[in-house]
Amino acid sequence: MRLLIQFRRYNARITEQFQSFLHAARLEIDLVLICWLTSAVLFTLLRMDMAVRIAVFHIPQRLSHLYGRLEDATFSHYYIQGAWLFEATWILLRQDIFYLVVLTILCLLVCVYASSAMLRRAAVIGYFIIMFASLLFLSINVELAPKYSTQLDYSFLRFSGLMSGPTTLMAMVPKSFVLAAAIVCVCLLAIPFLPLLKSFQTNRSTIRRSFCMTVVCGLIAVAVLPVPVIAGSDRLDERERQNSLVYFLRSLVNDPHSLDLDLGTNQPSASAANDTIVLPRFGRPMLGAVNNVLLIVMESVGAEYFELLNDSGLLPTFSQMMLHGAYFNHAYVSAPFTAVSLVSITASTGPLPSYKLVVSDYPRARLTTSFAKLKSKGFATGFFLSGDGTYAGTENFLQDRGIDLAQDYRQRNCPETRDLITRSDSLSFRFSPDACTASSLLDWIDKNRRAPFFAALWTEQTHYPYAASRECMNAVDASDKVLHPRALTFDADWPRYAAAVCDTDRMMAKIVSGLRERHLLKNTLIIVTGDHGEGFGRHDSYLHGLELFEDQIRVPLLISAGNALAKRIDTRLASHLDIAPTIAGTFGIAAPDQWEGADLFSNRAPRRVFFYTAFGNFKIGYREADHKYIYDVTRRKLSAVDLAEDPYETEDFGGKDREADAQTMGGIGQWYRQRSRFAESLH
Repeated sequence: MRLLIQFRRYNARITEQFQSFLHAARLEIDLVLICWLTSAVLFTLLRMDMAVRIAVFHIPQRLSHLYGRLEDATFSHYYIQGAWLFEATWILLRQDIFYLVVLTILCLLVCVYASSAMLRRAAVIGYFIIMFASLLFLSINVELAPKYSTQLDYSFLRFSGLMSGPTTLMAMVPKSFVLAAAIVCVCLLAIPFLPLLKSFQTNRSTIRRSFCMTVVCGLIAVAVLPVPVIAGSDRLDERERQNSLVYFLRSLVNDPHSLDLDLGTNQPSASAANDTIVLPRFGRPMLGAVNNVLLIVMESVGAEYFELLNDSGLLPTFSQMMLHGAYFNHAYVSAPFTAVSLVSITASTGPLPSYKLVVSDYPRARLTTSFAKLKSKGFATGFFLSGDGTYAGTENFLQDRGIDLAQDYRQRNCPETRDLITRSDSLSFRFSPDACTASSLLDWIDKNRRAPFFAALWTEQTHYPYAASRECMNAVDASDKVLHPRALTFDADWPRYAAAVCDTDRMMAKIVSGLRERHLLKNTLIIVTGDHGEGFGRHDSYLHGLELFEDQIRVPLLISAGNALAKRIDTRLASHLDIAPTIAGTFGIAAPDQWEGADLFSNRAPRRVFFYTAFGNFKIGYREADHKYIYDVTRRKLSAVDLAEDPYETEDFGGKDREADAQTMGGIGQWYRQRSRFAESLH
């Protein structure tokens, strides 16, 4: 009996203490609960918006197996889409709710048991800040996730150039940034009025507790209960499901240099270890027959869709150039990013094996560019960008690289911009029409007629969100082959992209005509390539940068020199690294030892071409003959495809032959160590 009395006294004392703490922290608890419920509603709305956007891109391909099951096709269509949105929202919301519940419980525990009012207020302020950051990152990912099948992480920040200045990322997510900013501003403006809650506090704690418990049970049910998958929403990528802020914070420590890379110590076989192979030589332009160089880099134009549009008759200028030029149909990028391609093309230098970029992290690296080599021989040099020179520190990298004039859209006044068709919410997309950039190029040539010239023009209309003229849009709409290409899954942006490539051909026609009028066409070496490709839904991959599929890393490479070259389709492996040595070799200039590529007019070609990406999961790959290998470093998975038998990369035979896999890993490890030594040399 005495023990029972003592227990009751102890329990009463604890209850009294708890109630006193609860009474002292009533304001903080109410603030946390209000923020909690508001955040839950906003999380739900944002995830629902994300599900709708994912549905726009993915429903036709992910759910095609479900259509037609019901007799009423119309009913089936709307039923499946409705089920998809419900399921997808639930799945996307699960981790957010779990994260929200855990943070809220921790904050409430601090508020209830902390004796210091300062500590309670600090906990509430910290809770508010975390919720703001979470909603901000989720708002950004509402637009990014549907296109990239992943969320914003550290690598995306680095490669988008957001950390080094304004970029097209701002144009990609204007609505999301506005929404996120509005949420933050409303919450910040509401903070001064929070003390007014004291006047609304009531002693009806039972009602308040009942309401909160109901909400808690509902949220826990969403986070824990299994989703009744009906419409295929289980196919959502795991990276899309994770809480946005947690996903970003985890990526901060996911630098490849910190990973225990199991890239193998086996050396490649003797044949595979050779860097080059010997091919029959084909003629280069006679020394003296070519006096000038023009380099055209088409933004986001891969070889597959370039060839498709060319075969469809939408690229007559490029078709004509192919009649008197060499086309390399197995040319690859070092990485599917503009910033990496800039260094590979101009300085014949491969990438850093990490999230870092030479352009933004080492802009003053001692790299010799093709511009510097030709300038030393008396060439006038110019670099003309249709886009923004501040992207990823491009203009800083181009300084002191042997370029007389580097110009971007900010130095032009182009009224034609208003006539282009693009997304209505992309008003912040900063560029000049490619035809306007071509006019700037021709004007510059006129001012430098006394010297041979080496000029580069980098287009922009073909970059997402794509901008095209009405004439090219009409041409695309009239071509069923272009509107419904083989092996291309649904993407509403495809017609506008195809029309933008058509505009690039028209820009090329303007340049060719201008050179002909100035009697410069016959003695100008013209090199045309793409800085990387673009994905339109195959393998659930969109845009570029995240994967190493052929539509993102194989690019057109066309070399024309008036009538000095015969038509040739060259099947050797080539890459961006070969462009600078080819330009130097054409004028009898020795290539620097640091250049990594080969002269395309020589009889030597690389046995392998390597490529990598650090978006999402870190991947390294290479192609040798018809076989292509990709090692996902983050997931420790090796994939292999035979491009001759499987050009769309649907059958993976990686991991089936241990000895062959060991040789493959040896080659990938060798490349990684070589690039790591290069990175160390820049410090």
